[in-house]
Amino acid sequence: DCYDYRSPYARFLDDKERQQDESSELELQYACAAAAVVSADFLLIGAGAGMGVDSGLAAYADVAKVQCWRDCGYAYDTLCRPQLLETHPGDFLGFWAHCFNSYRDATPHEGYTILRKWCDEKDGLKGRTTTSTEVDPPLNLGHFVYSSNVDGHFIQAGFHRDSVFELHGECDRWFCKVCAAAAAAAA
Repeated sequence: DCYDYRSPYARFLDDKERQQDESSELELQYACAAAAVVSADFLLIGAGAGMGVDSGLAAYADVAKVQCWRDCGYAYDTLCRPQLLETHPGDFLGFWAHCFNSYRDATPHEGYTILRKWCDEKDGLKGRTTTSTEVDPPLNLGHFVYSSNVDGHFIQAGFHRDSVFELHGECDRWFCKVCAAAAAAAA
């Protein structure tokens, strides 16, 4: 009952027709998604580790897979805990210096530029050529980025700092506990 008695050529034509139908369906889905982006009043971009991986960065699970951290018995979650700064400051700072340098050395991939162009159009900045984050954003931004990454690639790609929230922190914004406590007390 399961054997297909049609000729190999007939099976090939049926498979090709099925693939074309799937391709047409996928193209229709792309067109619908593009129409939704164009007609949206606001773009909320949610980004995670895949954006960084496509720029050549290690995924979180792989960041700590460096021989020196293994030799010390550190797992990623241990290296990220602020308590390590108090108990083993050299290890903590060495790990984050390695991460920081990796983030700075990596170039944001073309997807960031595409997203920024979409956002520029929503913000009324179509055709902007600068990637400077020093340019004041319009009062009514038509986008916001919510990212679980700490690599700062959205900022590097020209998104204004006020339009990006990196929920795990920003690797390029460091300050000491004493300064943080003083700032919190003053607030």
